[in-house]
Amino acid sequence: MAGPRIRRTESVAARALVVPYTARNALDNESNISANSRAKTELWLVVDRADGGPSEASDQQRVTAHVPNWLRLVLYYAGSNYGPSEHLPAEVHVQVWIDPASGAIVEVDVDEAAAELAAYRDVAVQEWKETEAPLADVRGAIALPGEAVRAAKGLLSTWRGALSGLRDDGSGAAASGSHSAAEVEQSRRTANALKYQLARKPKQAAKVRASALEAGPMMVANVKGGSMSVADFDTWLQFQVTSGAVSPEEADEWRRSALG
Repeated sequence: MAGPRIRRTESVAARALVVPYTARNALDNESNISANSRAKTELWLVVDRADGGPSEASDQQRVTAHVPNWLRLVLYYAGSNYGPSEHLPAEVHVQVWIDPASGAIVEVDVDEAAAELAAYRDVAVQEWKETEAPLADVRGAIALPGEAVRAAKGLLSTWRGALSGLRDDGSGAAASGSHSAAEVEQSRRTANALKYQLARKPKQAAKVRASALEAGPMMVANVKGGSMSVADFDTWLQFQVTSGAVSPEEADEWRRSALG
């Protein structure tokens, strides 16, 4: 939860990244009369570094705020591959107030976030009407797609299946890239969401890392053998590095080995 409550006059303004796919109702949504009504919402946030450098996924803080339903949907889906995400930003930062002594977030400036993200209100309202409004199909209300970890495992299975099919081809022709720019971006977003999830679940992080380390040599061998394109290999490496499964140095070593 947020740190000890202090007066805003004692806190300082900062910006924080909203972790994709985490802005959820803290309790049953009893404030669902309209898209503008507010509900108690749990958010995972990472305070932006003052020097502009990348923040660590392990620096996540869970806070609660009373957020309009439409804004909650923007914060929830932005940066994911679900819902109306294609019409939303790939990353959202909001203004927060932090305790200068501890760095703990004490308040989210919800009104400022609503003003900054007003351009996406119509998209979010339409999503709310279709999924959460009182007259929406109850079965579709707040339906959550699978966890990012399952998506990562599914992606690995897809890679393995595709590689098996390429090996069976036997044509000897060099493989070409099989992923569109949109699919590469979807992979990046899934990996980014997974990074924050794994930072909260070290046991799952260890399993995902073990899978990546097992798959790496296989990927290298298939690039060398011509059954996997360099483009697809780079997409796979991007996923592993972005998710935090392997380090940039490990990915670079695999790439050097594959292209050497």
